[in-house]
Amino acid sequence: MDAENPKKENIVFDLILKNGKIIDGTGSPAYFADIAIKDGKIARIAKGLTDAREVVDVKGLTVTPGFIDSHAHNDLNFLTFPAQQEKVEQGITTSVAGTCGTTNAPLSLEFRPDEEVEYAGLGKHSDIHRTWKSYMDTLEKLPLGCNLLCYVGHNALRRASMGSENRAPTPAELEKMKELAREAMENGALGVSFGLAYAPSCYADTAELIALAKVVAEYHGVISAHIRNEGDHVVRAAEEFLTVVRESGTRGVYSHLKAADKENWGKVCHTLRMIDEANADGFDVYADVYPYNASHTTLSATIVPKHLHSGGVPALLAVLESAEGRREIRANCESRWQDWDWVQITICKAYPEYEGKRIPEIAALHGKDEIDTMCDIIYDSKNICSACYFNIWEEDIERVIAYPRAMICT
Repeated sequence: MDAENPKKENIVFDLILKNGKIIDGTGSPAYFADIAIKDGKIARIAKGLTDAREVVDVKGLTVTPGFIDSHAHNDLNFLTFPAQQEKVEQGITTSVAGTCGTTNAPLSLEFRPDEEVEYAGLGKHSDIHRTWKSYMDTLEKLPLGCNLLCYVGHNALRRASMGSENRAPTPAELEKMKELAREAMENGALGVSFGLAYAPSCYADTAELIALAKVVAEYHGVISAHIRNEGDHVVRAAEEFLTVVRESGTRGVYSHLKAADKENWGKVCHTLRMIDEANADGFDVYADVYPYNASHTTLSATIVPKHLHSGGVPALLAVLESAEGRREIRANCESRWQDWDWVQITICKAYPEYEGKRIPEIAALHGKDEIDTMCDIIYDSKNICSACYFNIWEEDIERVIAYPRAMICT
């Protein structure tokens, strides 16, 4: 590129973007100039560029390199929506997916043939997701609309080695998890992600996490973690993640750093200091943060105690079918929350008319109290039911976004 002498060569460009405010990603201050494109690449940046087949005046707009979405879950839909339109329309050109411990590969021991999905022209679910290599080989064939980096999920490693049981792995099962992690790393995985708030990842002890993180360290990869608790015990949970980083020596990303529920607001100051201390000690730790004041996950992950998820969806539905199970769920909810107007249903397979509504309004429509209503819609939807949780403080979000080692994510 020649920013000093734009007319030195007699080039007809394919496209010129004129009068844009340019933020080039180097950390330099923004500046105004034109950008010339030739053969799909930036050929020149300067003021007063002319001679193009097409000229677009972008005055009043900002021109930047493509954004990197540092924490995403779109890998779960690549096979059906490879164009990733929802990313490209936001200016995202690279996604870091496979976060929070959840990936489709490797295939679970609990896979049921009656749940087999056929992807037109690609093969069966069980073949595509059998190993990390088979999954990556399939993605290579797709015209992905966005670049991809992908963790392999700890939940998937556990299910492929020992199912969803609430117990420690046997030595053989742990070796199987490590073997699958190595296979993933050798076939393009960025690292291992932990979803320690979700079953079965939540059943692992810290030693198991360290053992897998050491495998990632062998390949100079990265671990990330939705830590074990983001509310009352967020500091203790952050300490566990940083212990895994310290003991394994691998790089770490603290996923969607936050402090949930009003009584915990402000605790991000403490967790950010903990990251600073780890980096001062020679480790390499980052965080990602989404720029809005609500989290999003399944409804069952929030209201159903973790030990009741053991055994997967069939076991969860059996719990919801029983009076004893519902009593335990009610006790868990009543001990933690007094109201439910901060929970908004986003996906509800059994009752799509509830989508977009808050729990008190849904309960009035459903004809039961809030807790029974939530149990009903999880059960009737066979756990295909998710919600947004508006329990994050705006000031915490701003504080984390301003942190030098924080990355914006969706």
